[in-house]
Amino acid sequence: MPLLEITQIANHDINIIWATMLFPNNEINRKKHHIINQTNHDLKNLDEQHFRILRGDLELLLESPSHDSWKRLIAENAKKAIIAGDLCGVIYAMHVFKMPEPSMNKTISVMKEFANTNGIEFGDGDRLPKSEQTIRNCWNEYRGVAHLWAAFRLNQAYQINDDSSVLTENGYIAFLEVAAGILRFGKGFVPNRAKDKMPLLGGDGVWEFPETIKPRILVDGEFPDLLQNLLKNYKAPASI
Repeated sequence: MPLLEITQIANHDINIIWATMLFPNNEINRKKHHIINQTNHDLKNLDEQHFRILRGDLELLLESPSHDSWKRLIAENAKKAIIAGDLCGVIYAMHVFKMPEPSMNKTISVMKEFANTNGIEFGDGDRLPKSEQTIRNCWNEYRGVAHLWAAFRLNQAYQINDDSSVLTENGYIAFLEVAAGILRFGKGFVPNRAKDKMPLLGGDGVWEFPETIKPRILVDGEFPDLLQNLLKNYKAPASI
Protein backbone atom coordinates (compact mmCIF):
# COMPACT_ATOMS: atom_id res chain seq x y z
CA MET A 1 0.00 0.00 0.00
CA PRO A 2 1.27 3.54 -0.76
CA LEU A 3 2.15 5.66 2.27
CA LEU A 4 1.04 9.27 2.79
CA GLU A 5 4.15 10.95 4.19
CA ILE A 6 3.47 13.54 6.90
CA THR A 7 6.18 16.03 7.88
CA GLN A 8 4.23 18.04 10.51
CA ILE A 9 4.88 21.13 8.34
CA ALA A 10 1.27 22.17 7.81
CA ASN A 11 1.42 23.96 4.44
CA HIS A 12 3.49 21.19 2.87
CA ASP A 13 1.37 18.38 4.36
CA ILE A 14 -1.97 19.93 3.37
CA ASN A 15 -0.76 20.40 -0.19
CA ILE A 16 0.36 16.76 -0.35
CA ILE A 17 -2.92 15.54 1.16
CA TRP A 18 -4.98 17.40 -1.44
CA ALA A 19 -2.74 16.16 -4.26
CA THR A 20 -3.14 12.59 -3.06
CA MET A 21 -6.91 12.89 -2.67
CA LEU A 22 -7.28 14.31 -6.18
CA PHE A 23 -4.68 12.18 -8.00
CA PRO A 24 -4.25 8.95 -6.03
CA ASN A 25 -3.14 6.99 -9.08
CA ASN A 26 -1.06 9.62 -10.90
CA GLU A 27 2.28 10.56 -9.35
CA ILE A 28 3.11 13.12 -12.05
CA ASN A 29 -0.12 15.02 -11.45
CA ARG A 30 0.49 14.93 -7.71
CA LYS A 31 3.85 16.59 -8.32
CA LYS A 32 2.28 19.11 -10.69
CA HIS A 33 -0.40 19.94 -8.13
CA HIS A 34 2.26 20.57 -5.49
CA ILE A 35 4.45 22.82 -7.63
CA ILE A 36 1.51 24.73 -9.16
CA ASN A 37 0.14 25.50 -5.69
CA GLN A 38 3.56 26.42 -4.35
CA THR A 39 4.23 28.72 -7.32
CA ASN A 40 0.85 30.43 -6.95
CA HIS A 41 1.56 30.92 -3.24
CA ASP A 42 5.00 32.41 -3.94
CA LEU A 43 3.67 34.78 -6.60
CA LYS A 44 1.19 36.25 -4.13
CA ASN A 45 4.14 37.66 -2.17
CA LEU A 46 4.49 40.99 -3.96
CA ASP A 47 7.65 41.84 -2.03
CA GLU A 48 9.56 39.03 -3.71
CA GLN A 49 10.87 39.77 -7.20
CA HIS A 50 13.17 36.77 -7.61
CA PHE A 51 12.40 33.09 -7.07
CA ARG A 52 14.50 29.94 -7.03
CA ILE A 53 12.97 26.94 -8.75
CA LEU A 54 14.43 23.52 -9.40
CA ARG A 55 14.91 22.46 -13.01
CA GLY A 56 12.57 19.47 -12.58
CA ASP A 57 9.85 21.68 -11.12
CA LEU A 58 10.21 24.15 -13.99
CA GLU A 59 9.87 21.30 -16.49
CA LEU A 60 6.69 20.16 -14.73
CA LEU A 61 5.26 23.68 -14.95
CA LEU A 62 6.03 23.84 -18.67
CA GLU A 63 4.28 20.47 -19.18
CA SER A 64 1.20 21.53 -17.18
CA PRO A 65 -2.05 22.65 -18.81
CA SER A 66 -3.32 26.21 -18.51
CA HIS A 67 -4.50 27.35 -15.09
CA ASP A 68 -8.16 27.22 -16.17
CA SER A 69 -7.75 23.72 -17.63
CA TRP A 70 -6.04 22.56 -14.45
CA LYS A 71 -8.89 23.95 -12.31
CA ARG A 72 -11.43 22.10 -14.48
CA LEU A 73 -9.48 18.84 -14.10
CA ILE A 74 -9.41 19.26 -10.32
CA ALA A 75 -13.15 20.00 -10.24
CA GLU A 76 -13.99 16.90 -12.28
CA ASN A 77 -11.73 14.69 -10.17
CA ALA A 78 -13.17 16.09 -6.96
CA LYS A 79 -16.72 15.26 -8.06
CA LYS A 80 -15.82 11.65 -8.75
CA ALA A 81 -13.84 11.39 -5.52
CA ILE A 82 -16.75 12.81 -3.49
CA ILE A 83 -18.97 9.99 -4.76
CA ALA A 84 -16.40 7.40 -3.64
CA GLY A 85 -16.11 9.15 -0.28
CA ASP A 86 -19.87 9.25 0.21
CA LEU A 87 -20.13 5.55 -0.55
CA CYS A 88 -17.40 4.71 1.95
CA GLY A 89 -18.78 7.14 4.53
CA VAL A 90 -22.33 5.77 4.40
CA ILE A 91 -21.12 2.17 4.84
CA TYR A 92 -18.88 3.27 7.72
CA ALA A 93 -21.70 5.17 9.43
CA MET A 94 -24.10 2.25 8.93
CA HIS A 95 -21.59 0.01 10.71
CA VAL A 96 -20.99 2.45 13.56
CA PHE A 97 -24.72 2.94 14.14
CA LYS A 98 -25.38 -0.79 13.77
CA MET A 99 -27.74 -0.43 10.84
CA PRO A 100 -28.66 -3.85 9.38
CA GLU A 101 -26.48 -5.45 6.70
CA PRO A 102 -24.17 -2.66 5.45
CA SER A 103 -23.53 -3.47 1.79
CA MET A 104 -22.27 -1.91 -1.41
CA ASN A 105 -25.54 -2.52 -3.25
CA LYS A 106 -27.60 -1.01 -0.46
CA THR A 107 -25.41 2.08 -0.30
CA ILE A 108 -25.43 2.59 -4.07
CA SER A 109 -29.22 2.27 -4.09
CA VAL A 110 -29.49 4.89 -1.35
CA MET A 111 -27.16 7.25 -3.20
CA LYS A 112 -29.19 6.89 -6.40
CA GLU A 113 -32.43 7.52 -4.53
CA PHE A 114 -30.91 10.53 -2.78
CA ALA A 115 -29.83 11.98 -6.14
CA ASN A 116 -33.27 11.32 -7.67
CA THR A 117 -35.41 12.79 -4.91
CA ASN A 118 -33.45 15.66 -3.35
CA GLY A 119 -32.16 17.71 -6.27
CA ILE A 120 -28.72 18.04 -4.70
CA GLU A 121 -26.04 19.48 -6.98
CA PHE A 122 -22.29 19.88 -6.96
CA GLY A 123 -20.95 23.39 -6.52
CA ASP A 124 -20.77 23.91 -10.30
CA GLY A 125 -24.42 22.97 -10.80
CA ASP A 126 -23.89 19.42 -12.06
CA ARG A 127 -26.32 16.90 -10.62
CA LEU A 128 -25.23 13.95 -8.51
CA PRO A 129 -24.93 10.75 -10.58
CA LYS A 130 -28.01 8.53 -10.75
CA SER A 131 -26.37 5.66 -12.63
CA GLU A 132 -25.12 2.65 -10.69
CA GLN A 133 -22.31 2.16 -13.19
CA THR A 134 -21.17 5.76 -12.81
CA ILE A 135 -21.10 5.39 -9.03
CA ARG A 136 -19.14 2.13 -9.29
CA ASN A 137 -16.70 3.75 -11.74
CA CYS A 138 -16.08 6.56 -9.24
CA TRP A 139 -15.51 3.98 -6.52
CA ASN A 140 -13.08 1.96 -8.62
CA GLU A 141 -11.06 5.07 -9.52
CA TYR A 142 -10.98 6.65 -6.05
CA ARG A 143 -11.24 3.66 -3.74
CA GLY A 144 -7.62 4.18 -2.70
CA VAL A 145 -8.47 7.51 -1.04
CA ALA A 146 -12.14 6.89 -0.23
CA HIS A 147 -11.38 6.96 3.51
CA LEU A 148 -9.92 10.46 3.18
CA TRP A 149 -12.92 11.72 1.23
CA ALA A 150 -15.28 9.93 3.63
CA ALA A 151 -13.72 11.84 6.55
CA PHE A 152 -13.97 15.06 4.55
CA ARG A 153 -17.66 14.50 3.77
CA LEU A 154 -18.67 13.13 7.17
CA ASN A 155 -17.22 16.24 8.76
CA GLN A 156 -20.24 18.12 7.40
CA ALA A 157 -22.52 16.07 9.67
CA TYR A 158 -20.11 15.18 12.50
CA GLN A 159 -17.69 18.06 12.87
CA ILE A 160 -14.10 17.06 13.54
CA ASN A 161 -13.03 20.45 14.89
CA ASP A 162 -14.64 23.73 15.85
CA ASP A 163 -13.57 24.94 12.42
CA SER A 164 -15.81 23.52 9.70
CA SER A 165 -12.83 23.37 7.32
CA VAL A 166 -10.73 20.34 8.27
CA LEU A 167 -7.70 20.85 6.03
CA THR A 168 -6.24 23.71 8.02
CA GLU A 169 -3.07 24.09 10.06
CA ASN A 170 -4.95 23.34 13.28
CA GLY A 171 -7.30 20.73 11.88
CA TYR A 172 -5.54 18.51 9.40
CA ILE A 173 -3.97 16.07 11.87
CA ALA A 174 -7.38 15.37 13.48
CA PHE A 175 -8.77 14.94 9.97
CA LEU A 176 -6.09 12.35 9.17
CA GLU A 177 -6.82 10.53 12.45
CA VAL A 178 -10.47 10.21 11.51
CA ALA A 179 -9.52 9.02 8.00
CA ALA A 180 -7.18 6.49 9.63
CA GLY A 181 -10.08 5.25 11.75
CA ILE A 182 -12.20 4.76 8.65
CA LEU A 183 -9.28 2.98 6.97
CA ARG A 184 -8.86 0.65 9.94
CA PHE A 185 -12.56 -0.20 9.69
CA GLY A 186 -12.43 -0.63 5.90
CA LYS A 187 -9.44 -2.99 5.99
CA GLY A 188 -11.31 -5.43 8.19
CA PHE A 189 -14.89 -5.01 6.98
CA VAL A 190 -16.31 -7.20 4.22
CA PRO A 191 -19.58 -5.67 2.93
CA ASN A 192 -22.60 -7.87 3.39
CA ARG A 193 -23.28 -10.12 0.38
CA ALA A 194 -19.92 -9.25 -1.22
CA LYS A 195 -19.17 -11.95 -3.78
CA ASP A 196 -15.38 -11.68 -3.69
CA LYS A 197 -15.20 -11.41 0.14
CA MET A 198 -12.69 -8.59 -0.28
CA PRO A 199 -12.53 -6.03 2.57
CA LEU A 200 -13.97 -2.65 1.65
CA LEU A 201 -10.51 -1.04 1.70
CA GLY A 202 -8.33 -4.11 1.30
CA GLY A 203 -5.71 -4.85 -1.31
CA ASP A 204 -3.14 -2.70 -3.08
CA GLY A 205 -3.55 0.96 -3.96
CA VAL A 206 -5.18 2.12 -0.72
CA TRP A 207 -3.24 4.97 0.88
CA GLU A 208 -1.93 4.27 4.38
CA PHE A 209 -0.75 6.65 7.12
CA PRO A 210 2.45 6.77 9.18
CA GLU A 211 2.34 5.34 12.71
CA THR A 212 2.27 8.86 14.15
CA ILE A 213 -1.34 9.19 12.92
CA LYS A 214 -3.51 7.41 15.50
CA PRO A 215 -6.93 6.21 14.28
CA ARG A 216 -10.02 7.60 15.98
CA ILE A 217 -13.78 7.41 15.50
CA LEU A 218 -15.51 10.46 14.07
CA VAL A 219 -19.17 9.55 14.20
CA ASP A 220 -21.08 10.83 17.22
CA GLY A 221 -24.73 11.62 17.87
CA GLU A 222 -27.49 10.35 15.60
CA PHE A 223 -27.46 8.75 12.18
CA PRO A 224 -28.91 11.31 9.71
CA ASP A 225 -32.69 10.93 9.49
CA LEU A 226 -32.74 11.28 5.70
CA LEU A 227 -30.33 8.38 5.14
CA GLN A 228 -32.05 6.32 7.80
CA ASN A 229 -35.40 6.70 6.04
CA LEU A 230 -33.90 5.83 2.65
CA LEU A 231 -32.28 2.73 4.11
CA LYS A 232 -35.56 1.60 5.65
CA ASN A 233 -37.17 1.65 2.20
CA TYR A 234 -34.34 -0.33 0.57
CA LYS A 235 -35.08 -3.79 -0.84
CA ALA A 236 -32.21 -6.02 -1.99
CA PRO A 237 -32.35 -7.05 -5.68
CA ALA A 238 -33.66 -10.57 -6.19
CA SER A 239 -30.48 -11.54 -8.07
CA ILE A 240 -28.23 -11.14 -5.00
